[in-house]
Amino acid sequence: MTTRQDCLALDAQDALAPLREQFTLPTGEIYLDGNSLGAKPASSARRP
Repeated sequence: MTTRQDCLALDAQDALAPLREQFTLPTGEIYLDGNSLGAKPASSARRP
């Protein structure tokens, strides 16, 4: 059985985890998106 602690340990070892900061993701939610464009990059300009 995979525990939450197992998952947290795997997340801590993920070499790609720092890339998460490059995207605007909802806080406190699990992000699942079927859109082929994926999450919006945080570096993209806001449109007035």
